[in-house]
Amino acid sequence: MAINFPSGPTNGQVFINGKVKYVWYTANGYWQALPLATALPFNYIVNPTFEQSQQNLDTGGTTTGYYLADQWFMAHSGWTVTGQRATTAIPTNMNSRYSLFAVNQLAKASLAAGEYMLFQHTLEGQRVLPFMWGSVNGRQLVLRFWVMAPAGTWAVAVRNGINDRSRVFTYVISAGQAGNWVEQVIVIPPDTAGTWVTTIAPGMNIVFSWGVGTTYQTPVGAWAIGNFIGTSTGTNGAAVLSNQFRIADVGLYMDPALTGRAPPWEAPHIHLVDADCHRYFNTADHKVGTISAATNSNVCNSAAMVQMRNGPAQAIVTGATLYDGTVNNAALTVQSAVSSPRGSQINLTGTGLTIGRAAIMLGNTGSITQNARP
Repeated sequence: MAINFPSGPTNGQVFINGKVKYVWYTANGYWQALPLATALPFNYIVNPTFEQSQQNLDTGGTTTGYYLADQWFMAHSGWTVTGQRATTAIPTNMNSRYSLFAVNQLAKASLAAGEYMLFQHTLEGQRVLPFMWGSVNGRQLVLRFWVMAPAGTWAVAVRNGINDRSRVFTYVISAGQAGNWVEQVIVIPPDTAGTWVTTIAPGMNIVFSWGVGTTYQTPVGAWAIGNFIGTSTGTNGAAVLSNQFRIADVGLYMDPALTGRAPPWEAPHIHLVDADCHRYFNTADHKVGTISAATNSNVCNSAAMVQMRNGPAQAIVTGATLYDGTVNNAALTVQSAVSSPRGSQINLTGTGLTIGRAAIMLGNTGSITQNARP
């Protein structure tokens, strides 16, 4: 297929066709093809293709704070909505397997001041250290994602970890694009002020919002002091019953050369995704200790698969049992727990156990969750 170059070019004129840049050199009498500069290729998003969903798999949920996939949760106020990791309606041109999906279950013609619905991804402070935000040396970022949404003006917000610095960006889905996958690329100028944590605390929040009330609205195009995730020009996604919202293949890239372009998409290797996700959340299927009473295990230990962000909070998932070599009854409650980033121990209560025997926590249908999310 022929390329339709501009006619009458001047020396040094640039023409971009797809992912190739052409420069006209009058002395040579031809267009020279050059590689098109992009942001750096490393993707700072954890679980950008949603391959890991340890807590809820592909099961739908309705509560605010519900994890659709590892490091990705849905939050809402004043909406009636169901969300999940979806295995259908995905951007096949990217060879993806999953998207994040939410559907509105109750039509609301308008939203009250404090109402909203969003998908959020939180990045640990250490992960965003190279951005150097909060200083004059802050680096520009490029956010790239695929979205399937109704026609309207939708928002993406970037907030610091304590949610007192925000910048809102908008993009438009036309009537012809509605219900189809559309790639979006957003250039994010650095915030040279505010507090951008670079420790293990939450460092940055990336928010995809689908309709927000006035409490969380701010004008686009500037960093603002406060917690904002939308704008007054945004569409109310709750206005129509059964409105659906999906995102897939999210990339966040550092762009020190100020190219404003995302690099070619590359999904991370599943082993890297697993390691990243297990830093923040995992499940222990077996822990070993001793029986200290007929109703207690003592010091059931397990080592972390990777070093976690901090000592995780531990909780029983229904189905976990305590086994003493003869009896295998339900683990009932967490009596006490001690955790560190490298491992954890937990004392559980049960029934019918024999003092002095080995205690094995079995996760045949349940487990112990270990949560160190920022």
